[in-house]
Amino acid sequence: MKKSNKLWLFLIAPGIIALFIAAGCGAKDAGKPFEAEPSQTLDLSVAMPNNQLEQVSSEIPIGSNEANVVLAPSVANSEKSEGQVEEQPPQAEINPSASGALQVAPLESLPDNYDFAQAEADGVYVNLHGTVSNQQTLDNFASDVESRKPSFLRSMKYTIEGDPIISDCVYDGESFTVSIDSTRDKFGMQEISTTSYKYMANYLGDSGVPVIVISNYEEFTQTEWETGHYIELN
Repeated sequence: MKKSNKLWLFLIAPGIIALFIAAGCGAKDAGKPFEAEPSQTLDLSVAMPNNQLEQVSSEIPIGSNEANVVLAPSVANSEKSEGQVEEQPPQAEINPSASGALQVAPLESLPDNYDFAQAEADGVYVNLHGTVSNQQTLDNFASDVESRKPSFLRSMKYTIEGDPIISDCVYDGESFTVSIDSTRDKFGMQEISTTSYKYMANYLGDSGVPVIVISNYEEFTQTEWETGHYIELN
């Protein structure tokens, strides 16, 4: 063999050997299954509006696009259905019939000629210069107050001139709200006024007749009686 051919073989032999080695390694790894590194996981949770913690997802690989999703609370929990009325807290119920008033309409809706006969038929406590009707209505109201039970009393009394004064007294279990309708009093203020009071007491008036009074005096004596700052129920 010529010297030039021997030189050529000597130069390319290392490259050919390297190719055979690389091919052998590739063939060896070709049948070996790919083993992925164990994936790390995220424990995602979302705080719901009702402060309850809802577990939303687990076993989501870090780096996955799913791990970047913003999870929103359920629509059922975050939004009210259209037309849904929000529930109100329970309030004390006042049953006018419990104190004898079988039919109760707002003071503003009573007719101008509302008289003794109509009030008596409605179960209103009426005192016409000592002539009393529906005494049980007042007695029931006083009993409710002593038991700290919410109650309602409508009463009607008359001025010296004979004009009716109608009053609504609402007791909520702690205090009183009194609305006085003097719109039929020709010599009065002719308005509906409302005042709040704290106490009910029995007082023996100058006439010797027991009087049920509503006032802001915890103790009701002659001194308080002379102030005139109270409401007589009977």
